[in-house]
Amino acid sequence: MADEIGRRAWKTASRAAKHMSKHSKIVNPAMEKCIPRFEKQEVVLGEMLGSGGFNDVYEVKRIDLVQDLCASPNAKKIASPLQQEHRSFVSDNCFRASSQNCRYAVKFLSVETIEDPNRFCTGAADLVVVSGKQWFQRLPTSRQ
Repeated sequence: MADEIGRRAWKTASRAAKHMSKHSKIVNPAMEKCIPRFEKQEVVLGEMLGSGGFNDVYEVKRIDLVQDLCASPNAKKIASPLQQEHRSFVSDNCFRASSQNCRYAVKFLSVETIEDPNRFCTGAADLVVVSGKQWFQRLPTSRQ
């Protein structure tokens, strides 16, 4: 049952992502390689900032990059020189010293969404669409 729900969520999210990249002037699939990827254990969360219909949002206090990339379960996705550059930049700039605030936030599907098969599929698609729009809108100014 859980595998079936997972497949349904993946298909729904995948269709949403394909539609978004095909019909959007914001999303550029070639730029996706610039999005830094992180292992879950690298991201240190802070306080919950809020929640919405499908998601909970937390501040990112810091990112503790793994030192041995070969031991990483997702080494292929995070070991390229481009990924290393972008991962390092985000890690080094998580905290804004001037205002004592965290610079980044992360969204997760809420427990309620994960536990309801229909909401899970819709929430997964929503997360793909919303995160894609937010990230690609910020790319040109991300290093300012």
